[in-house]
Amino acid sequence: MSREELKEFLHRRIDEVDSEELLKKVIVWLDINTGLEEPYELTKAEALSVQEGWEDYKRGDYYTDDDLKKEVRGWRGK
Repeated sequence: MSREELKEFLHRRIDEVDSEELLKKVIVWLDINTGLEEPYELTKAEALSVQEGWEDYKRGDYYTDDDLKKEVRGWRGK
């Protein structure tokens, strides 16, 4: 199929869709994959949390993936 044929096919298929949820998912997928999605703006609380996490990281106050796996195994008694 040519590019134009593919677009026509998609237009027909979208016209047949009754599910609002599916249409929303298609929009999100298209936005993400075409770079049209607007950047998410953090709230002040979210930005503060990110900054605190960055400061923790710089101080070495974090867990590695292996650390967490060991801890979880400890919870399970393994």
